[in-house]
Amino acid sequence: MPTKKNTNPKTKGAKGATKKTSKIVPEVEPTPVIEPTPVVETPVVDTPSEVAPSPVVDTYDDDFKVIGEQLKTALLLVKDLTTKFNALEKDD
Repeated sequence: MPTKKNTNPKTKGAKGATKKTSKIVPEVEPTPVIEPTPVVETPVVDTPSEVAPSPVVDTYDDDFKVIGEQLKTALLLVKDLTTKFNALEKDD
């Protein structure tokens, strides 16, 4: 059987030949150098402030005395009621 001829001619060096492509690197602009602003020193001037009168400190001594007296009165009432209750229980 006769062999069929290939219509496409072979090119030499087709195997292993690679295209060389160069990569395009975008140019990066350098960032501008920012110079720091100089610090301006301002003198500190001591100005006397007006001294406000200190507020009167509330003392709670009077309130504590009143509450203490009320507690004593309530304790005496509880004691009196307890003794009366106990006496009534004994009578039954």
